[in-house]
Amino acid sequence: MTTTHNKEKSHETEVKIGTLLGTGTRFHGEMVGEGNIRIDGRFKGKITSKGSLYIGKTGEIEADIEIGSVVIGGKVKGSVAAKSKAELISPAKFLGNISTPRISIVDGVIFEGSCVMNTRKNPREPIAQLPNNTSDPQDEDVKV
Repeated sequence: MTTTHNKEKSHETEVKIGTLLGTGTRFHGEMVGEGNIRIDGRFKGKITSKGSLYIGKTGEIEADIEIGSVVIGGKVKGSVAAKSKAELISPAKFLGNISTPRISIVDGVIFEGSCVMNTRKNPREPIAQLPNNTSDPQDEDVKV
């Protein structure tokens, strides 16, 4: 099965879909795969795949997601760890946290949460903390 993803009005990309959760379908549980996934129905649980996840305008997801890349056009509540990129296209509504090295959010998207942009191989890996240098150089004694 293939799907056409209209990234911009003048640019379309055709993608081979291995798993499809269609409009009107509900699924609760864990989805694990290697290929591309498209969700136009309702999903609650956990999604893990090395491929891409496409969430259509009618898709509604409440999940923890670990994926190669993601395009969100529907409603998502949860956490997303995308190894290569995340795209939020209108009329997406996202509530949660995204960890990815590249992100694109178009006009009309609602984003409530946080985004960590990183280049680590494992996007779930915590970011090293910055040194705790809270002293103000003006507070130091000046020696003459």
